[in-house]
Amino acid sequence: MMVRIVKILLVAAATVFLFGASAYVALTWVVGDEPIVRVPHLVGQSVVQSLAVLSDMGLHLKLKTLEPSDTIPADHVSHQEPAAGSEIKKGREVWIVVSSGPSHIATPRLLGQSLDQANVALHGTGLCTGAVARIYTETHPARQIIAQTPEAGATVVRNRCIDLLVSLGRRPAAFSMPDLIGDDLEASIQRLDLYRLRLGGVATRYHPERAQRTVLEQNPGAGQRVIEGSTVSLVVNADSDIAVGRRLGQGMSTELLRYRASPGLLNRKVVIEIRRYGALQRRWEGFVEPGAQVELLVPRATGTTATIWEDHALADVRILD
Repeated sequence: MMVRIVKILLVAAATVFLFGASAYVALTWVVGDEPIVRVPHLVGQSVVQSLAVLSDMGLHLKLKTLEPSDTIPADHVSHQEPAAGSEIKKGREVWIVVSSGPSHIATPRLLGQSLDQANVALHGTGLCTGAVARIYTETHPARQIIAQTPEAGATVVRNRCIDLLVSLGRRPAAFSMPDLIGDDLEASIQRLDLYRLRLGGVATRYHPERAQRTVLEQNPGAGQRVIEGSTVSLVVNADSDIAVGRRLGQGMSTELLRYRASPGLLNRKVVIEIRRYGALQRRWEGFVEPGAQVELLVPRATGTTATIWEDHALADVRILD
């Protein structure tokens, strides 16, 4: 009985051995039948060129990492695995390290550019915007770069942030707030225009002992320090908001001024100035994208004109009669 069991075990073992040997031989035959290719030299080539070369050879391109290189241009191969000349089978992978460009670069010249243009220039060269300080100056328009640190042409590490000094433009005039209490609403608005102040909210409150449409309260108060361009709110003597609205509508209507900036690549600086009662007031100033439209609610009255400047050049004059 024991002899019979031993024979059965020997037959089973022999069967397993033969099956395993057959599988190994078959696998070896299949793998060994794959063509052998020689890895090409990729260092110094662009990623696109390397991908095309390996695809034609039946190999797969794999990105390992990005590293700065002072000798290999950005987006070009700086290292490869396996090395050039190695023999591998088709269908295998070739790993590459791609250059992100020099580790040290020269800072661009930003003086005279707008802050928006400087941000684009820094980002495009692998740098970033650092601390931004702002000062008033009579010699540089608002948002223009006055100084930079490090200075233009200095060699810095990639991803270094550049500190900027930016102009706020001309310092607004400061003066004591005039006393408008008791003045007629229209006369008060004319005085605000002369001081280059802006009319804010107009509320109403009825006072039986004061004349209709005269100013009862103002904010800021008379004598307080204000700068041109500040907003002034008024409380006017009237029995209803409708009465004030009708009075404002007499010779002081408004219209929506629309101006479309010129097309191009860079942002446009647009300035809109309103001349009323012989006084010139800058009502809007800023940078807009090429072709963008500026919309501004402006007063419409006899003798009122709107002057539009684009990039410091006269662009349009509108008569707001």
